[in-house]
Amino acid sequence: MVSVTIEDVNDNPPKFDQDEYTVSILENSPKDQLVLQIRVTDPDLGGFSKGHFVMDSDTFVINSQGVISLMSDATLDTETRRSYNIEVIAVDQPDDGLISTARVIITVLDINDNHPQFLPLPERIEIQEGVYMPSSPGEVCMISATDSDSGENGRVAITVYSHIELFSFRADGTLLAMDELDRETQSVYDVLIVAMDSAIPQLNNITTVRVSITDVNDNAPVFSSDSYSRSLLVKDARVGEVLLTVSATDKDAGPNAVISYSFSEDSSMVVLDAETGDIILTSDLSEVTEDIQLTLTAVATDHGAPAQSEEAAVLIYFQISSVNESMAFQRTSYNFIINENEPESSTVGRVKALTGSPLVTVSYNMKSHEDVFSVDGEGTIKALRALDREEEEWYILTVEAVDSRTPPNTAETTVRVQVENVNEAPVFDDEIYKAEIFSISPYKFPIVKIQASDPDVGESSELQYSLLESTSLLDVEESTGQIYVLDASSVTDGLFNFQAKATDKHGLSMTTSVQVSRNRSKEKAFTRLCQNTTQNSVKRA
Repeated sequence: MVSVTIEDVNDNPPKFDQDEYTVSILENSPKDQLVLQIRVTDPDLGGFSKGHFVMDSDTFVINSQGVISLMSDATLDTETRRSYNIEVIAVDQPDDGLISTARVIITVLDINDNHPQFLPLPERIEIQEGVYMPSSPGEVCMISATDSDSGENGRVAITVYSHIELFSFRADGTLLAMDELDRETQSVYDVLIVAMDSAIPQLNNITTVRVSITDVNDNAPVFSSDSYSRSLLVKDARVGEVLLTVSATDKDAGPNAVISYSFSEDSSMVVLDAETGDIILTSDLSEVTEDIQLTLTAVATDHGAPAQSEEAAVLIYFQISSVNESMAFQRTSYNFIINENEPESSTVGRVKALTGSPLVTVSYNMKSHEDVFSVDGEGTIKALRALDREEEEWYILTVEAVDSRTPPNTAETTVRVQVENVNEAPVFDDEIYKAEIFSISPYKFPIVKIQASDPDVGESSELQYSLLESTSLLDVEESTGQIYVLDASSVTDGLFNFQAKATDKHGLSMTTSVQVSRNRSKEKAFTRLCQNTTQNSVKRA
């Protein structure tokens, strides 16, 4: 028997169990995280026991057993690099070894680690005032937000968080007006908007956009009086003399509020200044030989497109005889002051016209603001109702005096009535404010905003808010009325009642009730919102 031993020669390269390996890893994986293990065989004697691996990577490392792991000092970020394509070489001997190669493709999976970011907002966000509704909304502007994450983590939706009854977002990011906007009522809205991704849990970002309401010419000019009249003697008339001044105002803004005056028909005796409203005598009246009455119509037209206008009657009496010269008011104008909130029929002041004869009597007529003031036969002016300085501070009245002569003689005077401010207590918008609270509410988390208005003006309109009794659960922002949570960790089921107060600078105050309840059904969703808001705040800081 002859025994022959065949000695092994390294004539077989190592063999990977796969030509290509595909694996995924989360971008927030910890240091030294195992990625995968590569298996290699070698039919030569001893197999791959003396072999080793070679892999060129600054992020991953492979050991002698073929285990690929994340380097201890490496960080993965899918927003920077989404995949790694690495070549792995297997060498079966330390010296003059045979080699084989395989491809390892590592995909970095996204996690929701980025908050949505708003793209730059337009410099001016405007929309015309008008009547809008859900079926025919008004487009304000396009607002966009992005998220560096991918998939659902990066899909962003934008919603309105304040003034939700007026504004909403379309799916394409267009901010829409959904209800009537009236510039004369409110010209600016600060709208709080939220961009939120679609991940679980969600991340969000909050910002405020200021929407300005631009004017539409929806108000016609209003004359200070329905009619204007003047009497004068022909012999005293002078060319260029201002006989009357008509005046009108317009609630609109810009060109829509600029007013020009004109007569509906030209006159050979007077002219109306388009800018000032002055009615100027242009004739020397040398051809006037008897009393005449000039009846004209003044027109106030704004500069809107299309323009709106209003009319008022103008009556000018030219008299030959001097019989009526004695009819005149004691003063050419009167100035009176009345406190606001005076009771009905309170006396404002008194005017008096003189006739020059004790046999001639005088009656008085209120020619403007007849719904607010009255004048009796003695010339006493009274307020028909309590007046509010915040509604109207000045009233310009025209009072007419008519004597008992035949034909009657008339005269007019201007009465300026100023409504004096009286300090009034603040008034809350609601009698009861309701809010919900959760045991996991963070410190200073806002739950409800109480709001009071002060009818007064000036410094007395600056209100300070407070709670009647201090509590460890809530507190209120002194200047804004925002009620926020202090410590809700011990809150239990039930209804909690608090009293809040608004005080003006003169010490007058008003109270309101605040009812706070715990809502367990919403705590889970609220927990996610609190976490997102906290993460967002930390990131911005």
